[in-house]
Amino acid sequence: MKRNHRLFRAVSATLAVLLTMLATLSIAACGSRKPIIGILQFGSHESLNNCYDGIMQGLEESGLDLSAYDIQRLNSNFDMTTAQSQAKTLVNKGAAVILAIATPSAVTAANEADGAIPVVYCAVTDQATMANYRNVTGSSDVPNFSKQLEVVTAFMGKTDLKIGVLYSSDESSPPYQRAELKKAAGVHRHGDFRPCCVRHHHH
Repeated sequence: MKRNHRLFRAVSATLAVLLTMLATLSIAACGSRKPIIGILQFGSHESLNNCYDGIMQGLEESGLDLSAYDIQRLNSNFDMTTAQSQAKTLVNKGAAVILAIATPSAVTAANEADGAIPVVYCAVTDQATMANYRNVTGSSDVPNFSKQLEVVTAFMGKTDLKIGVLYSSDESSPPYQRAELKKAAGVHRHGDFRPCCVRHHHH
């Protein structure tokens, strides 16, 4: 399987936290019931699938006996109502931990868990979104825009550039990313920054 190295690094912090939790659960578990690891993924998309693959690959390479856990992966198909229902189901089942992939899943899981169940997230762009929830931690997928601009300007051989950016209005993260990119462009004193909104429809 081809690994997306950038995304694998992006979930590494999440994986480290998750492994610590699972080690604790392994010691604390009793009886025949396996601890439930709930994975709430907002939808099937290459970047989100890569996050899931990276987490699972890391768990397999960690040496943990995964057969000791009941791993339940739920895909919301980009539907908030479905995500809320799935998160509630994991909470009602008494999941030991919920791993949320993407901001909508993270917010929904944190709301439903309400601090009673740890939520570990990844693929969340603006981590400030999760700041007011209890028992929640995770990693951000924000790229280093300053480094990206360095590469672009080095490739073009000049800094006075007109930079066009396409983003989707159907997702929650582009406004934050657009603002961060504009901030980075200001620091680098790039010429003309022109964001352009496009609508993206999931099939």
